[in-house]
Formats: sequence, C-alpha cells, structure tokens
Amino acid sequence: MPGPPPQHPSLRLLRGNPGKRPARRPPEAKQAEACPQPPARLLTRLNRLTEANPIEAFSERTSPAHTELVAILHELASPPTASSMHA
Repeated sequence: MPGPPPQHPSLRLLRGNPGKRPARRPPEAKQAEACPQPPARLLTRLNRLTEANPIEAFSERTSPAHTELVAILHELASPPTASSMHA
C-alpha cells in the first residue's frame, strides 16, 4: 500500500501543510473564449431602426419595423461566418 492519495494543494494549505513539503500550484481553470463582437453595421441598422420608429411599431407583427427588427436579431444570433468576421 503506497499510502493515502495526495490532497489538493489548496486543501493542504488550509490544513496548515503539516508535512512542510513545498505545495504545488493547483491547475488554473480554463477561461471561456470571449464572444465575438457583433458587426458594427448591424448595430448601426438597429440604432437607426429604433430611432426612426416608436416602440409600438415593434409590437405589431405586420409592421415593417417589426420585420426588420426580427431580421437584425436573426443575423446577430446566427453563428459568425468567415466573411462577417473580417467586416
């Protein structure tokens, strides 16, 4: 029997490191990749659309403002393509 399994370094330091052996660093957590920024042209379209129309226009499903808002949101929600990443 080789002995008890090694403890996590943070736990060993909390318990006072009774063996006084050098503590190894715990592995660093991986950071999630940052979300890519939406293309500026879509944000500009969205800004102009919201400035030009009253809020009530977006709640009417048959209005052109609602249709364009949905189209912009679909583009923003779709995964980026190679051509949109260079824009």
